[in-house]
Amino acid sequence: MMKEVISFLIWYTLMMRRKELSDLFRNVCRLGDTFDTHISKMAVTIGEVLTLFVLIGGWLAKIVLYEECDCKLLVAYNVLNAFTLPEGYNCKLFYVITLFNNSFLNIMKTFLAVIYTIICHFLRTILKAHSNFGYRKTQKSKATVHYVTIECHLLRYESILKVLKHFERTLAFPVFLLQIADLVGLFIGFIWIDASKSPLQHWFRNYWLPVYFNSLVSLVSFLCVSLTASSVHEASKECKNVQEIMLKQVLASNRKEDFKTLTLLLVAHQSPPFILSAWGFFYFSKGLVLVALGSVMTYSLLIIQISLTR
Repeated sequence: MMKEVISFLIWYTLMMRRKELSDLFRNVCRLGDTFDTHISKMAVTIGEVLTLFVLIGGWLAKIVLYEECDCKLLVAYNVLNAFTLPEGYNCKLFYVITLFNNSFLNIMKTFLAVIYTIICHFLRTILKAHSNFGYRKTQKSKATVHYVTIECHLLRYESILKVLKHFERTLAFPVFLLQIADLVGLFIGFIWIDASKSPLQHWFRNYWLPVYFNSLVSLVSFLCVSLTASSVHEASKECKNVQEIMLKQVLASNRKEDFKTLTLLLVAHQSPPFILSAWGFFYFSKGLVLVALGSVMTYSLLIIQISLTR
């Protein structure tokens, strides 16, 4: 039930924010034009292939192990015993029901994970290109950096920061829901390792394949989103390091016009590196991955231990 609720909330949120998403994609494209960098077609193709794989693979995982007797029970459950079908038709109806159910549960989550990962990787590339450009400028003139160069560097960084804030504002809540769904999927996978050892009904025992498939997808989704989002933070820190080098060069110079430059650099440097968050509940940094996975494993083992002592 929780998966259905989360999937619905993700779908509803994205539908309600269609305009914001359209503006976000437009701003991302404009930013790419400014830096002469564009989203890789290969990344988009890989995202499309992964989305199809999750949809088709999840559907096949749910139907491949079931026989006619299992399908009969599952169809009766899904249609609330409203009608019965002749022998041989239960699995066909079950396949159709599962296809629609699996599509509803996975398509929006997978789409969100793919889009978020691609945009994070793109913004990280933009930030790294910006910091590398600024670093080369500081190396060319080691004595001091010209005011025009510093002003251009800061203005370009502000344009990136504006898109990052728009990105955070638009997708923070859907990504929070996505991360919760992924962690729940991992948690269920760990719990199932112990549950599969207990005596279960035949149709329920055969549910191990979709459970493990969903756990694997959840793990990949969680890692992709978390690692690419944390890479944005690391790239932002590199930009701050370049600003620090510029600040030191300005402080070491004796030019009179550097007071305005110094003020701009001080204001920019005092602001912390940008970090993406999941609706403010947790922030995407390198340490998040180990903490989250460790917490899921700890609570899973705790529940398994409690169940064994009963």
